[in-house]
Amino acid sequence: MPQMTGFCEAVRSWLPSLRKSAQSFPVVSWDGFVDAVRAQVNPLADQKHFSELLTQLQHMGEVIYLKSAEGCLHPDLLVLSPQWLCGPVLGQLLSIDFVAHARITGCYTVEDFQAAFPQTDALGLLRVLETMQLCIECEVDGDLEYEFPCYNLVEALEGLWEENDPRYRGAVYGGVRLHSPQGTVHLLHSVFPRIQIQLRRTVISYRDSDSDLYQWFHGSKLCSGLIESLVTLESSSHTQHSEWIEIKVRGPPTTGPVCFFFIEEILDVIDQVLVEMCPGLSVEKHVLSALDLRNHCGASYCFPPDQLMLALLSEERLNSRLYNPLAECYETLAELITFNSNEVREMLLAADQLSVKCLSTVCRQQLCALLDPPEPLGKDWCLLAVQLALQDKIAAIEASENSPTATLLDTYQGSIGLLIQKLGELGREDARDVLLRSAPLYRINFDLMQTQETPSDSSQNLSR
Repeated sequence: MPQMTGFCEAVRSWLPSLRKSAQSFPVVSWDGFVDAVRAQVNPLADQKHFSELLTQLQHMGEVIYLKSAEGCLHPDLLVLSPQWLCGPVLGQLLSIDFVAHARITGCYTVEDFQAAFPQTDALGLLRVLETMQLCIECEVDGDLEYEFPCYNLVEALEGLWEENDPRYRGAVYGGVRLHSPQGTVHLLHSVFPRIQIQLRRTVISYRDSDSDLYQWFHGSKLCSGLIESLVTLESSSHTQHSEWIEIKVRGPPTTGPVCFFFIEEILDVIDQVLVEMCPGLSVEKHVLSALDLRNHCGASYCFPPDQLMLALLSEERLNSRLYNPLAECYETLAELITFNSNEVREMLLAADQLSVKCLSTVCRQQLCALLDPPEPLGKDWCLLAVQLALQDKIAAIEASENSPTATLLDTYQGSIGLLIQKLGELGREDARDVLLRSAPLYRINFDLMQTQETPSDSSQNLSR
């Protein structure tokens, strides 16, 4: 707990009067709060003072700061009574009784919501909930409504992914599955409504009539022109991973590059949600068989990430052929990843071209947990440094107060592919396996990507 300052004491003494003036709806904008503090407490307080003040007040449980989501037009908010938000508001909204009687579509008008909360400002409360990303404002048949995906119990319509649709004869297909680790059952179930909110925000940002989003319980269909995608939460008690998010994309024969960037944009949406909600969660990316998707098989074969990484690092690279036991045939890595597009192939930087700085924080933490402890045969971070020709840095690494493996990774200037190779030569298959399953397969060359059209023209330089 930071030591309380005189400024904090003065503001804390003044807070009850502010709460009293906003008793029916104890929420103010952050900018409004700053102005009020300068007018009533200290006109000389600057941004640094307010940053320190906010940290102290939140640690004491006096307020809750709600930062507006990117792309949201509403300002950052300050809840003056955490008890009000976490008790009467969220307690009622997430109660079994409220959920049982909620609209099956999950969509509410301001008037509908006012009836549920007659004692407070419904529009103001909805904006609080939108800032918390529990709902999102959208237009339904010309009317302004708020969509709550956590209440959506609508069943999926028939024909959402029609095999005989004439628009998709000879179409290109691709897909991935995002698996959470074993022992995290129902975690993705809690994350998926937030993903649906972000998908809705993505469609709103497109600002065109060719884009559409239809959402149901544990599923979304996002379309941009003739490019279609399905994003679903799947589960099974018969597989090693009991829960996963599945993304499938398809488009007419000549739309390979657009399909590739479309699925990358969807993956970026999911990445952002996972980083916000589960920053320490290690998610594996498995790739669905393009052939099985094209043939609309009931169960598509899924290629694991370590198999994909080894194929990409081989001499054949994207031309590597991987065996699909369900179809009893081979598929190339290019077909699985690039929608068989030569344009996309030219834009990808493979793992052996990527710096270790591209590794995620979670991946680095896993490596540190494995390589930091001394190993009986000396096969720890120290011998790895020798393998990487960094023996002259060992003394400096040992003198560092940080994790020696983390310091080694910060010092190492080579590629992810070479690090995988050296860990194999060292005999540390456990650490090598972490990289094979968690390191990005590729990164898109940002400079070349600028010239490509995407469904929203907003794709980012992503690593997968």
